[in-house]
Amino acid sequence: MDRRSWLWRRKSSEKGPGVTESSGSASSERHSGEQATMASIFKHPAHVPMWRGVKVAYLLIAMCLFPIAIGGFWAYGNLVRKTLELEKSVENLNEQLSSVRSESNAKDDLLAKQAKVAEEAISGWEKAEARALALQKQLDDALLQKKMAEERLVEQDTELQEFRQQLIY
Repeated sequence: MDRRSWLWRRKSSEKGPGVTESSGSASSERHSGEQATMASIFKHPAHVPMWRGVKVAYLLIAMCLFPIAIGGFWAYGNLVRKTLELEKSVENLNEQLSSVRSESNAKDDLLAKQAKVAEEAISGWEKAEARALALQKQLDDALLQKKMAEERLVEQDTELQEFRQQLIY
C-alpha cells in the first residue's frame, strides 16, 4: 500500500470513483473492504506518529486534570485534615459520653437505693406517727379517767365530810 491509500491522509479529490462527498470515508471503507489502519513502511514507521498522538493526548489530559486537581486541593484539601480532627474529636466525645453514661447509671442506681431508703423511712415515720396518735389517745383516755376519778374523789370527800359533820352533831 502506498501513501495515497491511507484514508486518514487522503484528500477529498483522491477518493475512489464510487465515493461521493455525502457518503463519507467510513462508508466507503465498509463498501470497498479496505481497513483504516496505518501501513508501516521502513522509511516511515507507523509507531512514530502513533506515539506522537499518544503523547499529545496525554499532554492534553494532564493540562485538563492538573488545574482540576490543584483547584480541588485548594478547595477541599484542608478539609481532609479538619475532617480527621473532627473524627478524633467525635471519638473523644463518644468516650466522654460513655463515661458520663456510666456515671449517670451509677448515680441512678444510688438514687434508686436512696429512694427506697427514703420510702422505708417515710413508712417508718408514718407508723411512728400512727403509734404516737394511738399513745396520745390512750393518754387522753387515761387523763380523762384520772379527771373523772379525781372528780369522784372530790365528791366522795365532800360526802365524807358531810357524814362526819352529821356524826358530830
